[in-house]
Amino acid sequence: MKKMKRKDRILIGVTLIVLIVLGYKSIVMDPVDPKDSSDENVVVRMQEVLDERHSNILYKTGIMKFRITDVKVESEDDFTGRYRKYLLGILPFGDSYFSSEDQ
Repeated sequence: MKKMKRKDRILIGVTLIVLIVLGYKSIVMDPVDPKDSSDENVVVRMQEVLDERHSNILYKTGIMKFRITDVKVESEDDFTGRYRKYLLGILPFGDSYFSSEDQ
């Protein structure tokens, strides 16, 4: 067996660090933080609708996930939001938008 060269070990280490930082950003920093109870109610409602919309096998197995990243509330029945799709929970690959009119 060949030993790994120093350059190879450095590249593997940098890759692991980048994956850890990306995971932290995706899991901790991306999800929306509701400011008051009306925002929280909208986020819960939006989560329920999106769970129904994304109920295929990729989402059920956890290969793909989504997180609500932004919500703008005009009133309880008039809101818009954005959610991001993730591969394996940490690799973001697309933003989608949601409106109360889409329900």
